[in-house]
Amino acid sequence: MLASPQKVALVCACAQRGLLPSAAVSANVQALQADGWHVRQVRDLCELAALDPAALRDLAAAPGFLVAACRPRAVQWLLHVAGIHRPLEGIACRDLRPASSADPAPAGTPAPSAPPDASWPAWFPVIDYDRCTRCGQCVNFCAFGVYTVVDGAVVVTAPSQCKDNCPACARICPALAIIFPKVTDVPINGDVVTETDLARMRKAATDARSRHAGRHLRNLLANRRAQAANSLPAEGVPPS
Repeated sequence: MLASPQKVALVCACAQRGLLPSAAVSANVQALQADGWHVRQVRDLCELAALDPAALRDLAAAPGFLVAACRPRAVQWLLHVAGIHRPLEGIACRDLRPASSADPAPAGTPAPSAPPDASWPAWFPVIDYDRCTRCGQCVNFCAFGVYTVVDGAVVVTAPSQCKDNCPACARICPALAIIFPKVTDVPINGDVVTETDLARMRKAATDARSRHAGRHLRNLLANRRAQAANSLPAEGVPPS
């Protein structure tokens, strides 16, 4: 029986969205093999985490484990989806996405293996539990039943029900704890969350509350005007 490899490198081709430049994927495969790593190239890390977590756990069980994929924070919580609970500093990660999230990347090179479910775009949120405050806004906001509260914690229990290309729940999360690995928007693609990001989120939340309060006040005044109009006597009819 062959001994299990001591150094396993998982390289994501991002076949579902093509966000990782094919040149970077190929170069990393060659460099890692030259350095003695057993390279496992997968079609899509998001897909693997959601549909075959046991396979991902097997890869991560090697004494040396490295992931070459997208933003490190996104990788950390995708591994968490598969039951691999490691702090970010404990994960060897190579970020293959372009330096600027806004820059388009050439299509990634699909790995030869077929996906577990080619009909599913592997679009779903992952939660950064280092940031999540358990406020439940995402649960109340999502119309597709993606989230469930389990023992007081918000959990993504139905990833395949997430609406493709919709990261709206991440945009209303006050803690910026929701990551969509396949978006370009910073920081919800897993980029580092800055004070500027948090300030922008707080302003957006304040503006939303102001708009809601304004609508409430306008509706209240309209109702009062309608009530006052209804209480006036009809023209030509003296009040009783």
